[in-house]
This record gives sequence, structure tokens and C-alpha cells, in this order.
Amino acid sequence: GLWKLHYDAATDEFTCQRLTREGDRVFCVGLGLGKPGGDYLASPKALYFNAVIDGEYGFFRSFDDCRTIQRINTAQQMFGRIHSIDGDKRVFGRFYLATGSSGLLLGEPEA
Repeated sequence: GLWKLHYDAATDEFTCQRLTREGDRVFCVGLGLGKPGGDYLASPKALYFNAVIDGEYGFFRSFDDCRTIQRINTAQQMFGRIHSIDGDKRVFGRFYLATGSSGLLLGEPEA
């Protein structure tokens, strides 16, 4: 699954928060620029991940710490072995896939 690590500087303590459901499997994860207008430090970052969510393999993203998860590929877009996935730190919605068979791929939201 996917977890988020929190650090509280006031108490010098770490806590963990599970973001995906029990049984979900996450293989690669990357961070991207959060939603426009959000606070860069306080607002959730865009999460891009290669995973099995609710029994379905694919590529997913979330802009709200996985309260909502959106699949960003189709059954015809599997791309072989995935080595890495990451979101763009400058352009909202853009992400990159490093594959073992198709090279580096770029994805952007439809206009």
C-alpha cells in the first residue's frame, strides 16, 4: 500500500497514515506539483503511482492524499515494465514514466 509519513517538530515524533486500502499494492510512486492555488508547503502534492487499486492494475493519480484516486491509463496503455513514475514539479498534471521497453514517456491532461 501507500503510506504517508508525518513529522511533528513540536514533539519530535513521527506518525504514519495509510493512504490506500488494505490489499492495494503500490509499485512505484512519484510526487508532482499540487493543485493550482494551493499552499506549496501545506497542501497535498500530486501523487502519481503504478499500482493495483481495488484489484485493477494501472497508473493512478491523486491530488488529495488518496481520498480520491483517478486511473490515468486504459487497458491498451500498459507500457511494459515500469522502472519509475514521477510528476512534474513545475507543470500541474504532467507526469513521466520510465519504461523498460518504450523509453521515457510523458503524460499530460487533456485540454
